[in-house]
Amino acid sequence: MTKVARLSVLPFLVTLLGCGGKVTSAPDAAVIQNLSGRYVLPTFGNHTPCTIPGDPLVSRPLPASLQLEVQQDPSDLTSGSVTFNGTGELMLDTRAFEATFSDDTFTVEVHGPLSEACHQNYSISIAYDFSGDGARALDLDFEQLPACTGNDGHYCEGAMQSTFGDAKRTGAHN
Repeated sequence: MTKVARLSVLPFLVTLLGCGGKVTSAPDAAVIQNLSGRYVLPTFGNHTPCTIPGDPLVSRPLPASLQLEVQQDPSDLTSGSVTFNGTGELMLDTRAFEATFSDDTFTVEVHGPLSEACHQNYSISIAYDFSGDGARALDLDFEQLPACTGNDGHYCEGAMQSTFGDAKRTGAHN
């Protein structure tokens, strides 16, 4: 009787184990929160406006806070966009950046030229964890032709780095 029981379990184990012989379980699905809304975001960082090489670098502190708008796709909370305002940097302010969301965190990674007509290269990395357990930082490095009329003339370089404090929700997203 025992041998029969073992044989009847064998097809189940073969199905369960599959060809690789490993038992795997589905990972725990993290709960992704809908963070869509408007926030005030305390900042602790500096901005170096676009400066022509050889000219003195002038770094200034960022404002004490920035405005952040988060818009997640209601049908797929892992994707959406984030928009900053108040940095004083045209490459950031009022531009919607595609963001990836997980748990209560978003990240933005963008690299490349802003347009074909103007030589502007940039690298933007943004991470924000609303729980405070993970990264809360912005890094922007860029170079561009000041007049943006082509690839001749002097270019300039700029940067912005910041860490962020606790976001305060100021309104729901429309």
